[in-house]
Amino acid sequence: MKLLTFLLCLVGMSAHATPVFQPQPLAAEAYGEAYTAVASLEDGSFVLVQLMFSNAGIGSRKAACRALWVPPGKAGINASTKMDADAWSYEASTDLLTAGQCSLGTQGQGLRFSTKLAELEVVLDIQAKARAVRPPGHRIDAQQSFYEAEILVPAAPVTATIQSGGQTLNTKGSVHIDHSRSNILMPNAAACWMRFRGFFGAQPTLIQVRVPPGGGTPDGWTWPLSSSAPTKASQFKIGKNDRGQPVLTLTSSAGDVKLEATRQLYRYRPTESYGALGRLASPWIGDPTTTTYRAKATTNGGATVSGILETLEVDDPGCVAQ
Repeated sequence: MKLLTFLLCLVGMSAHATPVFQPQPLAAEAYGEAYTAVASLEDGSFVLVQLMFSNAGIGSRKAACRALWVPPGKAGINASTKMDADAWSYEASTDLLTAGQCSLGTQGQGLRFSTKLAELEVVLDIQAKARAVRPPGHRIDAQQSFYEAEILVPAAPVTATIQSGGQTLNTKGSVHIDHSRSNILMPNAAACWMRFRGFFGAQPTLIQVRVPPGGGTPDGWTWPLSSSAPTKASQFKIGKNDRGQPVLTLTSSAGDVKLEATRQLYRYRPTESYGALGRLASPWIGDPTTTTYRAKATTNGGATVSGILETLEVDDPGCVAQ
């Protein structure tokens, strides 16, 4: 555990020289932007918190705050709220982004991502500074539109405080933060994304694979966090195990890796969760489904790392290469 903490702190040491939590809204109706934290906690919980910004539907520069908590062996609690443009702000002097009672910004020597919603309150105190890392293929351009994503915290120790149903949980774990921004119709960006945050093991590792619209040859990258930067991957094979859960093998200069889901945690469809707003946004985002799993990655040498796998299926054929 001490070695893991040391590696994660090393990765998070360097702060980005300019503000990283300032949204950059676009005039396009298809504009969307999100800051997302994913945490795996020592008590067995999984947590996701998000701040999102969009022009979809009626009005522009709307914001939404979302928190998801999946306690071990229980159904998840998913809470969210949406707000108009005048309910969120960014303070440049402190690099603090606030939307309603949710916020993301610097806190002492680290970061704090806080969400206060009617059903769920989550505070993540993160032992890292944010720095923007743009992995291979971080930007997709199609039909005069784009999607781009960057990693702000690859992995770092986190202390979590979670309140729901009159109970409070204080625990620790590891967290990842990323930031995406686009004005593209999401079905034009990908049929599927697979994102693995491998927090626990001898070699903490991140993996991402994208299946292009309509299928075809995937692209992606892998990042053993002892390395200075992500590495482009090749020779992808996407399938399912005997439980119908995702299996991915890929090759890169860092070596071969087999990634396999071990247990489903949660399934999420925003067009259902956001009701009328979700239906209004469907022409731009499609009808995506995000399924979250516990997962394990294994190298050819037998080293393993465990963490969280998300599969985001945007459009047919989904997470299947053709």
